[in-house]
Amino acid sequence: TVDNPRIGNVKDGYAKWKEYANAFGYGHALGVDLPSEDKGNISDTAFYNKRYNNYWNSCTNISLGIGQGEMLVTPLQIANVMSTIANKGYYYIPHFVKSIEDDKADDTLLNKYRVKHKIPVHISDTVYNIVIEGMHEVTTIGTASVIPKIPGINICAKTGTAENKLVLDGRVVQLKDHSVFGCFAPMEDPKIAVAVIVENGGFGATWAGPMAYLMVEKYLTDSLRADRKLEADRISNQNLMPAYLPRLQYKEDSVRARFYFNLTKDSVYIKRYLHKANTLPVDTLPSKQKIVTRKIDIIDPKKQIAFTKKTVLTR
Repeated sequence: TVDNPRIGNVKDGYAKWKEYANAFGYGHALGVDLPSEDKGNISDTAFYNKRYNNYWNSCTNISLGIGQGEMLVTPLQIANVMSTIANKGYYYIPHFVKSIEDDKADDTLLNKYRVKHKIPVHISDTVYNIVIEGMHEVTTIGTASVIPKIPGINICAKTGTAENKLVLDGRVVQLKDHSVFGCFAPMEDPKIAVAVIVENGGFGATWAGPMAYLMVEKYLTDSLRADRKLEADRISNQNLMPAYLPRLQYKEDSVRARFYFNLTKDSVYIKRYLHKANTLPVDTLPSKQKIVTRKIDIIDPKKQIAFTKKTVLTR
């Protein structure tokens, strides 16, 4: 823990924790062969010193221990951590391109993806084995035990439930949690690592977990059992789109309309936003909240504020 007296004070302890988090691939880009990879975020002590005027302790950021607070990670980073645990301390940089026609072993863009990266912190196999056994128990007696098993395949996993809030029309709305799931399989000889995040999906074992199991079964057996095909159909036909999206789309459309009106002075673009408020029915909103937007008709894209136009513009 960050309070370990052998390390020093809490700030030294947090710096050591951050070192381990960074070693597992969090807080920096992994180098995948696609542009615009997000590096996520693992804040340093300077961040907390500035935010709390140098006065903070282990309780200040305790939520990092369950992946919340200021921590930001990508699904790719989660999958890479699953792979690192499965390999007991090393990984290969994730990549999409498997081979290039006529490339040479000593002269190819793919060489960096063939290098084994051993994480720069010491963790014994004994510790890895304890973690792996715990992750296996997640699927047998833990939070993922409700997911139907794949015959003959032992899966190691971690479920996650990410809290989800949104600032909509000036007020904070509590939304349904995001469903998160990471796993690798088979336990005895890992061949695949998976991470799934389903926005507004609830608990990790509700949607993300079953999706991951389907991917594992298809990859390792090259098929899906009949009941799993039905499960795939059930998942693919489910609509998890949140109820607030129409309001967000309305705002985006009004910004675009204002832009083209400023460009062309053609009032056709903005007429639909000049006469009434946009109201969402109470039964479609999360947390039983009713959001009524009064006199918010056109969003100025430059100032990002809303205002009401009292006169009707003509061409």
